[in-house]
Amino acid sequence: MFSRIPDDVVRDDDELVKTQIGGVITIFIGSIIALVGISTLFKGVSSSTFIISILLGSAVITLGIYAIKRPESWWFRRIGDDSELSDLRIWYIKFAGKIAIGFGALIILLSAQHLFV
Repeated sequence: MFSRIPDDVVRDDDELVKTQIGGVITIFIGSIIALVGISTLFKGVSSSTFIISILLGSAVITLGIYAIKRPESWWFRRIGDDSELSDLRIWYIKFAGKIAIGFGALIILLSAQHLFV
């Protein structure tokens, strides 16, 4: 059913990081679309939208801080990968943590608009 990747196909860390950065950008765009959907769903109830946005932003900031503090955690490992993390992979996880903190702060900042609507 599933085919194995041939042994002669080798992807180095640079290619993997480029792919993962593309994944982070895709997740960012998807999160923005999800927040727009939540905002539309709770159109008349601004306090519920504010509370949901604050909780979501806090969760993203917490995940970002955890990624910076513990990049070797099992949360950030590839499935089935028990090897030592490379320096590039640790740098990427910490970078993604910083982006997550910024994105969480942006969610909280933008959620304040629901208090004044």
